[in-house]
Amino acid sequence: MSELRISDLRTRIKILKFTEISPDTGLGPEIDWSVALEIYAQPLKQRVTPTHTLDDGDAIVITQGFNIRPNDVNKGDRLIYQNETYDILDVDKGNPSYYIITSKRLVS
Repeated sequence: MSELRISDLRTRIKILKFTEISPDTGLGPEIDWSVALEIYAQPLKQRVTPTHTLDDGDAIVITQGFNIRPNDVNKGDRLIYQNETYDILDVDKGNPSYYIITSKRLVS
């Protein structure tokens, strides 16, 4: 895909950024997530990726991708799509006309 067409952006997503509520007391700071942006996105097909990490115990990771227009979105932010919250794992900013977000749904 060389260019993102505006007609492809049909879905609204909310980008969440964290703010520190209290300073670090040794166990990490207390944080709160709040909506920073509400933007249009093009959802991509979900992907199943095998992992070899031992820290989270997942044998596979199901990721959801989104195409968006360039915006203030970074790795570590969160997003809300169809009332589900996702951790943003990566933001590919290689193309100046659109960014590709890779995210993983949070399990509550």
